[in-house]
Amino acid sequence: MTALVLSLAAVAGCGSGGADDAEGSGGKESATAKAASAAELEKLVLADGDVEGYTVDEGEGYASFAASKDDVEVGDEKCAPLAYVLSSLPLGDPAAHVRRLATEKTPATTPSKDIEDMTDAEMEEALASSAGAATSVSLSSYDGEGAAEAMDSLSDAVGACAGGFTGGMAGESAKFTKVAPAKDAGQGDESVAFTLGLDMEGKPTSVSGEAVRNGGTVTTYYTFDLETLMSGKPSGIPAEVVKAQSAKLG
Repeated sequence: MTALVLSLAAVAGCGSGGADDAEGSGGKESATAKAASAAELEKLVLADGDVEGYTVDEGEGYASFAASKDDVEVGDEKCAPLAYVLSSLPLGDPAAHVRRLATEKTPATTPSKDIEDMTDAEMEEALASSAGAATSVSLSSYDGEGAAEAMDSLSDAVGACAGGFTGGMAGESAKFTKVAPAKDAGQGDESVAFTLGLDMEGKPTSVSGEAVRNGGTVTTYYTFDLETLMSGKPSGIPAEVVKAQSAKLG
């Protein structure tokens, strides 16, 4: 299972969506806007110290950060917006885009056994419990109705791909068995959340994402939590991360 878990961390595949099938908050108010520049977004995106209990950095080397949309492969083009969110790429055609990685701080623990004495299962458990959940924060700005249109594309993808899809990056691919609505953090002018079902060697599990529009900006979030993924427990986007980013956007 370890190889599959690590390949999934490298996979870029899913997004957040809503439309009629997904739970969401807000409407279309204040969707028209003049896009913020990249320099302005750098001041608006989460920074280290903005979220208690998390470190925030540029996520250099983070496996789910794709360099461009050309790096993302998806079995059905209509599901591409989902793939872009999971790989922390912008939806649609934004004027500017920045991204950060918010990683949960975990207390230092001492394994009860030396690594060489652990079984594969014990090693996987130790790895999972020592790794804090990592949430990608992808912030994009749009001219005109671009932000609302980006949200619409994501909502359409959630409805169209409810039965699942295949997506991946860098030669790694995962089969998502379903796309389902989830409870969002209730932020911004529009907010949509989702879960993606996975089958890991016969064990059902899931990953999560969320998209929030604040005027002419859209922030997408994807959380990779190794412990949750391996346990099969329902995953979710940390509300404190979403709220902290929304607060910076006003």
